[in-house]
Parts: sequence; C-alpha cells; structure tokens
Amino acid sequence: MNSRRRAQMSLVERPLDDPELVALLVRREDARQQLEPYRLAYKGLTEQAKSLIEGRELPDGEYRCGPFLIRITQTEGREVSFELASKRRIRIERPE
Repeated sequence: MNSRRRAQMSLVERPLDDPELVALLVRREDARQQLEPYRLAYKGLTEQAKSLIEGRELPDGEYRCGPFLIRITQTEGREVSFELASKRRIRIERPE
C-alpha cells in the first residue's frame, strides 16, 4: 500500500507517506468490509418490518411491540431553505 506504487488519481493529489496512518486506514477498511454483510441484513430486515407495519394501516401514533417502540407520523411535503455553516470535511475512501 505504498503511495509511491499507486497510480496518481488526479492532478491535485499529493503523496502522504505515513506508515502509521496507512496501517490504521487498512485496519479501518478491513473492519468496514467485515461489517457490510451485517449492514445489508439489518437494512433488509428493517425494510421487511416497515412493510409489515405499513400493511397494518395503523393511524399515526406510538405503539409498543414487545421491547420496541414504533412511532408513526405523517410528514407533509414542504419547501425548505437553510444556510450551512462553513466546515472542514475529511473524506476517506479507497478507490478500486
């Protein structure tokens, strides 16, 4: 994973040779990949639960189902306008 061995991806890209950071980012990526099947399962089960709840055609309100609290609300469409504060972002990705 040496940055000198990777192809340059853009004209503004600069190398950052930091073995400690590289090792940390590799561990981070490995952890992310290990979680992916669980995230997909969670997403699928959430969609199934919501579909089942929708099928019951319950009115808006709060419902207790075992240890779970389910809140159903209707939000009407609306136009929104807002201002975002300035902030610095750090995005970490692993291009394939």
